[in-house]
Amino acid sequence: MSDEEAKGFLKSEENNLASVPSADVPSSVYLNARIFTAEATYSFTLKSPGWHWVRLYFYPLKNNNKDLKTARFTVTTDKYVLLHDFNQGNETAVFKEYLLHLTDQIFSIHFKPTKDSAAFINGIEIVSAPDELIADEGTGLFPVSGFPGLTNYGYQVVYRLNMGGSLITPKNDTLTSAINYGKTITPLIAPPYVYATADKMADAQTNEANFNITSLITKGLVVEIGPTHVDTGSKDAVLNGLEVLKMSNSVDSLDGEFGIDGRQAIANRNTVAAVGFAMMFGAFVGLGAMVMKWHKRPQDWQRRNSFSSWLLPLHAGDSSFLSKGSLGSHKSNFHSSTFGLGRFFSLAELQEATKNFDSSFIIGVGGFGNVYLCEIDEGTKVAVKRGNPQSEQGINEFQTEIQMLSKLRHRHLVSLIGYCDENDEMILVYEFMSQGPFRDHLYGKNLPPLSWKQRLEICIGSARGLHYLHTGTAQGIIHRDVKTTNILLDDAFVAKVADFGLSKDGQMGQNHVSTAVKGSFGYLDPEYFRRQQLTDKSDVYSFGVVLLEALCARPAINPALPREQVNLAEWAMQWKRKGLLEKIIDPHLAGAICPESMTKFAEAAEKCLAEHGVDRPSMGDVLWNLEYALQLQEQFLQGKNGDDNGDKESPTGAPGAAPAAATTVPVAASPASLPPAAPQTSDSSSSRDKENQNRGGPSEVPAISEHSGTAMFAQFSDLSGR
Repeated sequence: MSDEEAKGFLKSEENNLASVPSADVPSSVYLNARIFTAEATYSFTLKSPGWHWVRLYFYPLKNNNKDLKTARFTVTTDKYVLLHDFNQGNETAVFKEYLLHLTDQIFSIHFKPTKDSAAFINGIEIVSAPDELIADEGTGLFPVSGFPGLTNYGYQVVYRLNMGGSLITPKNDTLTSAINYGKTITPLIAPPYVYATADKMADAQTNEANFNITSLITKGLVVEIGPTHVDTGSKDAVLNGLEVLKMSNSVDSLDGEFGIDGRQAIANRNTVAAVGFAMMFGAFVGLGAMVMKWHKRPQDWQRRNSFSSWLLPLHAGDSSFLSKGSLGSHKSNFHSSTFGLGRFFSLAELQEATKNFDSSFIIGVGGFGNVYLCEIDEGTKVAVKRGNPQSEQGINEFQTEIQMLSKLRHRHLVSLIGYCDENDEMILVYEFMSQGPFRDHLYGKNLPPLSWKQRLEICIGSARGLHYLHTGTAQGIIHRDVKTTNILLDDAFVAKVADFGLSKDGQMGQNHVSTAVKGSFGYLDPEYFRRQQLTDKSDVYSFGVVLLEALCARPAINPALPREQVNLAEWAMQWKRKGLLEKIIDPHLAGAICPESMTKFAEAAEKCLAEHGVDRPSMGDVLWNLEYALQLQEQFLQGKNGDDNGDKESPTGAPGAAPAAATTVPVAASPASLPPAAPQTSDSSSSRDKENQNRGGPSEVPAISEHSGTAMFAQFSDLSGR
């Protein structure tokens, strides 16, 4: 593949290439390499979901930049750990082959070097595999029983043996040869070279042929085949070929005990028993400590708002649970990871960082309280959210936020660094998101308008975060307050879902949670409002409103507009049903948006806003449609740039469409193009809001249902959200 073809797959700020004219390697793909000193990602658009071979080529060729024999790095996908702390210490070519069941349209491979080291790759190959290659259910050996769910695992080829024949290489494999097979067997199981030779039981001239053919694969792995105990037929056994695949473990890792989200696999039953005993012992100790704390509780404990200052043994009153002498100073660096609550900050630390919560440090105000920007640990910028005692959101939301974010880690979820509940304070410390809320880039602020491609990427990132919430734990988590102000952007405009104070764990064995109605009006699921039964489809409805905000650049609710335009969801769907949705989109998108992309996007939003939750798609389905809309937009921009090089909006180095056939990517390509900054404009947000207000709806509007968002707004306009 040429350099121009390869560069569109890579997202990296580096351009470190290496090549040699010749080497003792089995293929020319090893003669070129790309080197990374920071995390880099290759992304590919898949034509269809299903099984795929993923092949990685490594050869530490000599170069002037880095000694690749000392390179140490980790290779992951969005789900699996392929290589952990990998090092190719000698000058030999290494080929890694994996079989993965991929269901997302975009497949990404991440290369992450360890500290002060580097990562490299010579070639990547992705090949579609037939669905019948591995069935969803197999047979377990110990005990002998059915083993379902094989498509939920990843596989790595460990051994591939041709019994009695020559070595099978890519040159004589089925995937690169034209072979005629019968209808009952797929030719992609193995090439004819395998079936042409075999290991067979010899004629030992014995009455009872009850011995086996034994193949010693490696120490601890022996494969034996022998005749059955059925009386009919000849006593014989034949083995043509043998393939051994390694399965991913309980945390989706094929190399090491840790998953991409930091979860650790439990190795064996003894370990499980030990961990269980330790947990039981810890529970008794914790219970005893809590009983002692209860008897020693302060007399005014009922007037306190802190949920842990007197009960949980993290810290008590103004001092940490650990003595000052053990810490060396009053400024605590204690991370209460033992209790899963993140880092505990002392009030003095945060007062020092914010100059006693000086108003000049405030960067935002929310329902919970003020948000301050400050620096900790010698230069790390963080956002400090301090609870307002007068706020309606109190200790329950504070506790929920800590518990939720302490157990969640995802690229598209805002990370909680720590908290402080000293002296009745409720303070949360987050990673700083420099570009602020998504809403600020759509309307209400004097910021340059986002391109359609940027809006799609932000919506896709948010959908990934919500999809992880719904599926990343056994019972799932429902956010319950999805809106554009709770989608924050970092300096690279990567979207992250925030504000989990209203979140709820799903209930095992039930498809809903019965709870009082909470949320933000305009985004509230009408079915949840009527029945007070919360489901993950309630988040899907709210996200549908977010999609319309991204398209139309106006608030979800605007009471200043005529009644038929107050509720964005109802108003936009009226125009969608008339086939005139383009009449109400953000004027800054005119001429720069692919009609097919907008149609696919609008269809996704309409499905999210279905009246009944059962008719709404899952977040995984929404994500697939948005990624398809992005692909259509990128193709539109490529064609447009080919006709007019002066177009202001150009495609970034986002994933390109993968070819239908097997694709080998020589990664020593020219540098991948970086995403351009948002187009600059002198238009103020006030002029944009005025344009949005002037985009009126049709003169005749259908009667508003008593269950509609507008009717609910009239009845419950004082509903408090976040």
